[in-house]
Amino acid sequence: MDIVYTILIYGGPIALGLLGVYVTETPPGTKRGRRIWWAVFGAIAIASVAGAVFEARSRDERLEAMLIGGDNYAYLWAEVGAAQNVTDKVPLWIKATGLLFNVNYWIAPASVTDPNDDRYWSIGGGFIRETRGGIRVGRLLGAGKYRVEFSARNGSWIQILEIKPVGDNLVQSIEVFRHGEGKIYSENQNGSR
Repeated sequence: MDIVYTILIYGGPIALGLLGVYVTETPPGTKRGRRIWWAVFGAIAIASVAGAVFEARSRDERLEAMLIGGDNYAYLWAEVGAAQNVTDKVPLWIKATGLLFNVNYWIAPASVTDPNDDRYWSIGGGFIRETRGGIRVGRLLGAGKYRVEFSARNGSWIQILEIKPVGDNLVQSIEVFRHGEGKIYSENQNGSR
C-alpha cells in the first residue's frame, strides 16, 4: 500500500503541473469544460493530500514499531524435551514475535499474584535489553504452574506457564494475555526424550 501513497504524493503534483500547462495552452471554451477541469484538478489535489496523510500515518506506525516494539510480545518456553525424567528441572527460553526492547520478566507461582506474599519472590526474573526471541534465559523450572509477568517498552502482558508430567515425559502449556485484549497466544507442547 505504501507504493500507492508514494505514487499519489509524487505523481499528484506532477499531474497537476502537466495538466496546468495543457489547460494554459488550450483553455476550455465552455463553462462546462472549465467545471470539468476544476473537478479534475480538485480530485488530483485531494488524492495527493490523502496519500501524504496516509503515508505519514503508515511511516509513524512503522517508526513506533521500530522504536518500542509495536504489538510484539514475548513468552517463556520450557525445553521439556531436555528432561531425562519428570522430576528434572528444564531450561527456559524466551521467544518473541518480533523486536522488543527493555524486557523485564518475573516468574512466580501461578497461585500468587500479591507482591506482599513471600511466595511471590520465591523464583525470580530477569531483564533483556533487546530481543527478537530464541534466547536461553539461564533459569530452570520444574513441574508446576507459573505466572510470568512481562513489561517492555511497548507495554505489559502476563503468561501462564504450566509444566506437568504426563507418563514418562514433561509437557507444557502456554497462555499469554495482554492487558485490555485478553488471550493473545496459546500453545500446548508435548515433551519427548
